[in-house]
Amino acid sequence: MDLMSKLKQVLPVSSRSFHSDINQLKSDVDEMQGQLTHIQSVLETVHHDVVHESAYYLFAEPGYPNYGDELIAREWIKYLAERCPTVPVYLDCARPGPAAAILEGLHPHLVVTDTVARLSHENTAAENDETTCSIASHVYDAIDDESQSARYAAGIRLIRNKTRGAHILGGGWLNSQWKENLARLAAVDWFRDNGIPAIGTGLGLVPLDEQDRDYVSKVLSKMNALSCRDTSSRQLLPADDNRFTLSVDDCFVNGLDGVYTSKTELPQVMICVQSDFVQDRDVLMKHVEAILQHWQIPENEEIGIVECMPYGDNPIFYYLRDIGRKVTLFSTQSLLDEGFPAIPGQLWISTRYHPHLLAAARGCSGVFISPDTAYYGVKHQAVLDMGSHWVNAAIGDPIPQAGNGFEHPDAMVRQYRDAVRASASALYGLSR
Repeated sequence: MDLMSKLKQVLPVSSRSFHSDINQLKSDVDEMQGQLTHIQSVLETVHHDVVHESAYYLFAEPGYPNYGDELIAREWIKYLAERCPTVPVYLDCARPGPAAAILEGLHPHLVVTDTVARLSHENTAAENDETTCSIASHVYDAIDDESQSARYAAGIRLIRNKTRGAHILGGGWLNSQWKENLARLAAVDWFRDNGIPAIGTGLGLVPLDEQDRDYVSKVLSKMNALSCRDTSSRQLLPADDNRFTLSVDDCFVNGLDGVYTSKTELPQVMICVQSDFVQDRDVLMKHVEAILQHWQIPENEEIGIVECMPYGDNPIFYYLRDIGRKVTLFSTQSLLDEGFPAIPGQLWISTRYHPHLLAAARGCSGVFISPDTAYYGVKHQAVLDMGSHWVNAAIGDPIPQAGNGFEHPDAMVRQYRDAVRASASALYGLSR
């Protein structure tokens, strides 16, 4: 029996009544269909919200502060806020309080924590100055069994239950100088062993001793993708594995948009000279003054002193001031609040990596001084490989004239932006 015959059995015989009731039934069915469509939409939204409760878990080292680490963390947080603003971001670092203040307002769902950083410091292996592998073993076991570090159970549960993917942000914070930092790779090891994707971008991994090299190679070989910012770091990984690439510094992820100050009236001579990693600070500062004299910079010309690390970079300010130079300090906080003070046409002297990179990328001329070979020598060579033509003004060598910055800054910065984003596409997808 067809549907119409069945309907006639339960509806009045009269044609008018029949058609009236069948129209009402159709109206009711249409209304039910609309309600079902709405329910389906609600379910899809709920599913979307449940899925998006899982977060990206980032490892980095902002909060000290040290300008380069703050810069890299800020640029990635800005990128994720634009790329996937509904997805929560957990940023794990050693100083979450200052880092949270520095990163405030950049992402609607940012949580700054120190779970893995605490696990790497608060254990008997770290207290007894044991090997990186011993410290890392504690970190891995604590994530696997929260009862081993019950004070951090809440953070461990975020790692275990609410992470969709992990990302080691770039910089020079992972090497044998800081074993506890290297031991944080144990969390990435745990992620991969449990099927959670993990990437690293713009990493500087040297210097590494032999034991650490074996451990780092073992962990990083499990990663979905990894890029290094310098040749020495890339050479630690298999040359024939296309998951591993030589790229550039992470600071380029947004094309340096908003990184520089909007001020146009700045000193024409700029200096960033540190006091950490330096064998003889007095010799270094006298060398800087010798460069200024060789370049015939008048004593009454204003010189900008850039501080990337509070207190660590301001002794040169007091030294030059006390010998009669006219100096203006650009504090770390001013760099974060107002932007990096580089404009085309400036002349720079820098021992630090990011001032060299950012000033050269702005087209500034300059020289660099490497406080050591194994760490800063590799860093400055990486900037040269990225396009700087600055000259090494080594202590004890004849003082050189300044070299040029990037030849085509705008084009190179766009190219590097695309390269950094491509290196992270295994986790975030490709974006332009």
